[in-house]
Amino acid sequence: MTIAQATAPRKRKRRALVWMIVIVVALALLAAGGFAAASYLRMWAQGSPDATEVAMPVAGPDSGLRRSFYSFGHTSTAIFLQTASPKVVEQRLPFQLGVVPQQFRVRVENIDYLGDERLGDIEIQSVYLGHMTGEGEFETDVRLSGREETRNSKFVTDWFDQETMQLDTDEEYLLGISFSAPAKTRVGVAPGVGWIRQGTENGALVDDKNRGAFNRAGTYLDISIDYTFEGEDVPVVAVFGHSLNAGANQNPDVPHKGEVEVWHQLWARDHGGSAASFAAAGAWTANFLADSPKWDRAADVDADYVAIWASSSDLVAGTTPDEVGSYWVALIAEARERWPDAQIVAFTEPPRGADGEGEQFRRQWNDFLRTSPEQIDVLVDTDKLLADPKNRRVLSPDYDGDGSHFSPAGHEAVARAFAKAISAS
Repeated sequence: MTIAQATAPRKRKRRALVWMIVIVVALALLAAGGFAAASYLRMWAQGSPDATEVAMPVAGPDSGLRRSFYSFGHTSTAIFLQTASPKVVEQRLPFQLGVVPQQFRVRVENIDYLGDERLGDIEIQSVYLGHMTGEGEFETDVRLSGREETRNSKFVTDWFDQETMQLDTDEEYLLGISFSAPAKTRVGVAPGVGWIRQGTENGALVDDKNRGAFNRAGTYLDISIDYTFEGEDVPVVAVFGHSLNAGANQNPDVPHKGEVEVWHQLWARDHGGSAASFAAAGAWTANFLADSPKWDRAADVDADYVAIWASSSDLVAGTTPDEVGSYWVALIAEARERWPDAQIVAFTEPPRGADGEGEQFRRQWNDFLRTSPEQIDVLVDTDKLLADPKNRRVLSPDYDGDGSHFSPAGHEAVARAFAKAISAS
């Protein structure tokens, strides 16, 4: 098979995956009051604006420290949301790191990350960090920011260090974000999980009685934690691609914890490493061309490995392997430019029950990757790992989440396969 080496022009904006439509509908219902019962039951907890003192920041990162970030899930679409101040949306987002940070800060952006579009300004009311106890309850929390209006749909807190809060690798934490959105504001939606409380008066976000309803259908805004850490031997992976890198599935009978259980965060915790995700649900390989602002975050990651698992949506929709290959080569070329010393790790595309041309193209693409093309250093054969041996068109029942996305057991299997592949290399 011939894989074109030239960068093809950007394709027109691609339609989202079917399961992303489910997320949009679910969050539209949330915005319109579909989940309002949980919020209204908490209306009695209305209060005045939070007066908790903000923690003392520190100077910027030391030059000798390495850098990475933890993403709570990149936004793949946007919906209209009206929660004007003093009404607020409150989110409690779980996370767990693989390396102890020396310094950290929180980044909040109202964007459609997949579509490279900045959305309307919002108003941040509070940003909190804390240990998680029970189901989404704060313990030993600290406030990192008070009321702030975003600038260019973006807000970043000051830097803080371990004296503000010690973030260990064997504990789960909560990031709390409280915000308002003026009328007719479009707000980005990510395939994250968390506790959401909406349409109530501003108050103490961290009070147990103010915890919202748990939602696996998605969360608002593009949110991440930038951090620095020590150790030249700490392995770091930058992950590019689609929803198989997002930790979510849409089957309520296969519960998951979102980014906490995605394969690369499991690998990071098991190996004392760091995983920075550039992946977005619904992404095609063409979404990562060199002119995309997604690459702006590359400077925030000292990557040893670049995982590129990005072509399932392209192929199943009927894009030829040669055309996919042109975008794939361009993605790798940009990754080489950004991280010249990193190893490039490719993944075969597992089945998703497709028929006809899409399934034929998926198999052709995987056969090409198995020839060890010169563009990559390591291959993880996730197709072979995750497919049902009795029917190679579908995922194994041991790993199937919703027909296209994995169960938590599937992400664990991918994490182990990735660790084995890079160790052998």
